[in-house]
Amino acid sequence: MIDNNDYEWITLPRAKAIYSGILIDVSDVATQFGLEHPVALTRPVYDLHVRTPDGCDESDEGRRLRDVLESLAIAVDWCVGERFYEMSFEFFRPRENRPGVECLSLNASITPGDYLEPVITVMSPHGYPN
Repeated sequence: MIDNNDYEWITLPRAKAIYSGILIDVSDVATQFGLEHPVALTRPVYDLHVRTPDGCDESDEGRRLRDVLESLAIAVDWCVGERFYEMSFEFFRPRENRPGVECLSLNASITPGDYLEPVITVMSPHGYPN
């Protein structure tokens, strides 16, 4: 089921979506993985895949973000020389309240930003709404 809140950012200028918390700017951390363009996560992606559940160590949040961004950077590297506008990528995350890891999928799109600069947005894997 598509979470319509995951696409609320499409109708707003990027700066306003970031200011209002609809998009979470993670560009500073993304540069550590060689991602040259600004990167933002949609609020639902951040809440589901980066934010740590209550009762968990908050230091896990940084590790979770790095896991997502490292997987994104690897996927982008595979696309070097090719033009991509939307791509899927997978990352591993520790399971909550049980041992092991789970493989999860996300989408990333590269679109023009507020000043027509390339920007990357990471969203749920449902594609754009109709």
